Amino acid sequence: MKKIGVVCAAALFACMQGQSASVLDITFRRVWEGRKVFDAEIPFPKGVSFLPAAHYAAKVESLPAELRVEDAAGNVRARFAAPADVAPPYTLHLALACRHRVAVFAEKDGEVRLSRIDDWPEGFDPRPAANLTSLRVMPGGGAGTVAATLSAGIGQADVRFVTRGRQCVPYLEGGRLFFTFSARFFGSALGVGSLDPAAPEKGVRYEGLILFDYGDGILRNDLAAHLFLDDETGEWRGWACNFSTGSDGGAKGLGGRAEGGVNAVWTRENPLHGFHVMRAKPLGLSGMNEDPCGVWDAKAGKWRLFVSAFTKKGDTRADARVRPLGWRFRADHEDRGGEFHRHDDRAHGRRVPLSGGKRGPRVLRLFVSVPGDARKDEARTHPLG
Repeated sequence: MKKIGVVCAAALFACMQGQSASVLDITFRRVWEGRKVFDAEIPFPKGVSFLPAAHYAAKVESLPAELRVEDAAGNVRARFAAPADVAPPYTLHLALACRHRVAVFAEKDGEVRLSRIDDWPEGFDPRPAANLTSLRVMPGGGAGTVAATLSAGIGQADVRFVTRGRQCVPYLEGGRLFFTFSARFFGSALGVGSLDPAAPEKGVRYEGLILFDYGDGILRNDLAAHLFLDDETGEWRGWACNFSTGSDGGAKGLGGRAEGGVNAVWTRENPLHGFHVMRAKPLGLSGMNEDPCGVWDAKAGKWRLFVSAFTKKGDTRADARVRPLGWRFRADHEDRGGEFHRHDDRAHGRRVPLSGGKRGPRVLRLFVSVPGDARKDEARTHPLG
């Protein structure tokens, strides 16, 4: 997992389309021939010995070999055996995505192949924040020293530019534009990248990893975030999708996620570099929603939140399938995102089909406020292929 091929402009659009290379046969040095390379690995933060969303690698000189997760007392909490069908020497890779399954790769002669997908042992949760300093990944058998890094994944999706202020202007730091994305393995985590708009040909740079804490000390891999720097408070804030709740068990929402689907997130420190944990709490939206984008309506003095919402099979408002719809929510008062209430879609036309293929034509509708009346919108429809 040395490098992943991504570009500035062209690759960013590829990322936004959710493109990624084949997991079964991938060279991490270059995914798309002739394009710029995304430096996809950065070191662990100081003082951290374990991260539940990270990349671990070790040279395998002989078999049997393994990488194992140990606690401070040397107790083994999880084992991941090196593939026996690859002849040493080769490099063993583990890709962790919090409580999602662990991807095991073997790299030999410049080629990286997926070996298998392992479950965490029953009853073991790698996500508690206490694990950052109490756990470590150690080699066993014929495995050598373990290298641990933050990784941009084997594919990137859900690109969202970071913004500044309530006017949602692009956030610039050191002359670079910053954006978040989903760093995909078998499971994902929220990555941060940047590019120089004055020299896009220089490519995209991986900046860091963000996990989320709901106040219970569990580090979560929530995704598809819109982050912004609030100039008035100096606080970093935004919204993110609660995908991590799908691995908690017991929830009845889409994919086992907690109802609502979107959280408010915040932190006082700049979260765009290295490893950072942001606080999060549910917004309390109805139904199941994704892909939040918040806009401040200065005239109304309220936040307006655009999301993709999902209806259930048989819902008369859509076809007889689960499909995303466009909703707009408005905050009656503002509190780290506010308490949002859905506008009447029947009166204002805010429900928008976004499905495609056998379900019908794929369209994207952009809602634009009509000047002079913040409660009226016009929808501009664009075909998606």
